[in-house]
Amino acid sequence: MPRIALISCTSLKEDYDCPAVELYSKSPTFRLAYAYAEIVADDIYILSAKYGLVSKDQVLAPYNDTLLDKSEDEKKEWSKNVLAQLKDIASLEKDEFVIMAGNNYCKYLLPRITNVCLPLEGKRQGERQPALRRLIDLEREMNLCKAVHLLFNMMPRMDYQMIAKIPFEDGIYIMFEKGQKQGELDRIVRVGTHTSEGRLKARLKDHFISQNKDGSIFRKNVGKALLNKNKDPYLDRWTLDMSNKKNIATIDKEKEAEIENAVSDYLHNNISFVCFPINNKEARLRIEEALISLLNCSDIFYPDNNWLGKCSPVDRISRSGLWLTQGLDAEPLSVEEFGFIKDRVRFGQMPQSKHLTTNKQKATLVLPKMVKHSTTNLSVSEVRNYIANLLQQKKAAGESTYILRAGDLQKELGLVNATPTVCDAMTKKLNYDYDIIFAPPKGKSTRLTVKYYL
Repeated sequence: MPRIALISCTSLKEDYDCPAVELYSKSPTFRLAYAYAEIVADDIYILSAKYGLVSKDQVLAPYNDTLLDKSEDEKKEWSKNVLAQLKDIASLEKDEFVIMAGNNYCKYLLPRITNVCLPLEGKRQGERQPALRRLIDLEREMNLCKAVHLLFNMMPRMDYQMIAKIPFEDGIYIMFEKGQKQGELDRIVRVGTHTSEGRLKARLKDHFISQNKDGSIFRKNVGKALLNKNKDPYLDRWTLDMSNKKNIATIDKEKEAEIENAVSDYLHNNISFVCFPINNKEARLRIEEALISLLNCSDIFYPDNNWLGKCSPVDRISRSGLWLTQGLDAEPLSVEEFGFIKDRVRFGQMPQSKHLTTNKQKATLVLPKMVKHSTTNLSVSEVRNYIANLLQQKKAAGESTYILRAGDLQKELGLVNATPTVCDAMTKKLNYDYDIIFAPPKGKSTRLTVKYYL
């Protein structure tokens, strides 16, 4: 479905007749909003207080009108006219709208538009330019590990007291830990989801509220690290599964309660999270493992020496920098899957305004079932021909560059154990100039990433 950006007009304007995009270009905020819209939207329109909905190329005369001093009736009439104009160019029910405008321009439009993203929602005047720069940086970032950190650091942060306020029932949570940094950003320390339908909030309560380590491996692992850090001999018993009746006799109830309280205190004081909705179970589990593996495989992702997880007796935790042992070796997140996540973050969450709804059809990631081949099914030349045809298509579509990752290509072709073949095809005997923007230190790998110049 088309994605349309709507940007509000500004008080700063050129003093001569010119195309709308030029008229408002004196405003740094408008320039940034327009630059972001060029990246994420298919079409861009401007919300003019005087002219209503205008195309970027429409020639306008300078004016001083603003909605700020209009009455509510005048704002409603202006919005009614804009909606009528929008209906001529788009579907208010099916298309996606990225709106960068203040409340005066938005509030009577939003009840009539189904799929809305408000990148500047809640941002004060002085916060908008930095926010737009971060959004642009996110779209231009080619390192997926850094990109996911940029995305999730932008989202409104929650803590254990806000679990009930999550406006959806199924999804993925991303956890951060006080003091842990990824460059200038807060570092992700755990990615999680739930298997049973409708249990996102219940799963978070398992971790933060319910003092039962056997109902939360996260709690158990934090407890292990606390005990190991303090050289507490109770570690061996804490590790046992108390749902097994044979282990119950070893339990010290007072000690268990003491540790559970310590774990809760640590989580409440140090762990925050963000979350985004995914209704489909298969997609949820795939995105969870893909994010975990991406972080674990990244050369720029590592814990600080003061991270509590460094004290964990579980080697996979202390070395990975994540409060996790599962999913570390899965297929890492692809560019396409990251695009799906960004759409879920932008359009999937039920906004606070009661009149906004989500597009449920976008809640399902289509995971194609591909026929797997052995490495003998496709030769290097056959894979190279596929790449050449792909690049030719991209060039014909008007693109000047194209970035390809070995793991994504291998998955697209349905290959298994074919990484050397794919890497050779990507870098040898192609009639295109290219740069290797990520060369894995361990040689040929699914993480090889090449930028082709078309």
